Amino acid sequence: MARCEKTKTIYSLTSKEQFHKDYGLKDQMQRASVSVMSNIAEGYEWHTKKEFAAFLYHAKGSIGELKSQLYVAFDLGYIYFKTTIRTYPLFTKQALRFVHSNLLSAIYYFLI
Repeated sequence: MARCEKTKTIYSLTSKEQFHKDYGLKDQMQRASVSVMSNIAEGYEWHTKKEFAAFLYHAKGSIGELKSQLYVAFDLGYIYFKTTIRTYPLFTKQALRFVHSNLLSAIYYFLI
C-alpha cells in the first residue's frame, strides 16, 4: 500500500481545480508518478539484474521529471508552498532512496 501513496498523492493534487484547464501538466504529472512504480515493477519482472538496473534508471528519470513538474505547478500558482514542501519529499528522499539502494544492489550483483 505504501508504494501507491506517492501516486495517490499526485492524483489527489492534480484533481484540484487549479489543474482543470492545464491538461498537459496534469497528465504529465500523473503519467510520471505512475511511471516510477511501473518501471520498478517491470524491471523486477525481467529477472535479470542488468535489466532491473536499467529500469531503475528509468524510474529515477521519472522522479526527476516529476520534481521538475512540481516546480512548474508551484510557479504557475497551481500549488502552494506548503503543498510543495509536503509533496516534494515523497519524490526526493523516499523514492530516490528506494531506487538508489536497489540500483546499487543490482549493479553490485551484476558485476560479481
